[in-house]
Amino acid sequence: MPREAGAETQLIDLRDRRERITQPGGEGQEAVDIGYDGNELWITADTSYRGNPAFYKNLMFYFYAMPWVLADPGIHYRPADTLTVDGQPYPGYFISYDDGVGYSPKDNYRIHYDPTSHQMQWLGYTVTGRSGQASDKFSWIKYPTWTDHGGVQLPDSLVWYTTEDNLPGAPRNVRHFTRVELRTAAPDSSRFARPPGARVVE
Repeated sequence: MPREAGAETQLIDLRDRRERITQPGGEGQEAVDIGYDGNELWITADTSYRGNPAFYKNLMFYFYAMPWVLADPGIHYRPADTLTVDGQPYPGYFISYDDGVGYSPKDNYRIHYDPTSHQMQWLGYTVTGRSGQASDKFSWIKYPTWTDHGGVQLPDSLVWYTTEDNLPGAPRNVRHFTRVELRTAAPDSSRFARPPGARVVE
């Protein structure tokens, strides 16, 4: 994912969600690695790091892997009200979770698709946050274009929109994805191991 300071890279094991993220350092700063080895979440930065590693774990992967990632046990689908943007209707589904499923089981999602191609175009999502309370405020991401990766369709970019009356407003920022690789062999476990000096994140 290109950023001003350089590219952020992510390595994900699709079966068990082990993860290694390398974020570019800003001016005069070193890159930061965040990883999950299947048991511990770790980070190479000290406590002055401004991000939230626990919240960011699998976050961009989850958005990027829509809608395929919404197939885990404990997920429920039901028809959602049609989303209309600039006069174009997008049918969709509302997704919720059983209690205890995932990091934020009270989060909800809405997936809306083009009625002709049936390709996903919009994602609405709520954020439980640290309150632990369900929210009915949706944020919106558009999935404008897709590329085939060996038979799997994945988005080229995600475009976040402002929210107006709980519906998409205007585009506000975009995240691009480049040099995407899908492999059948799992990465070596050493790729996710906590390096010397990295601290464990509770």
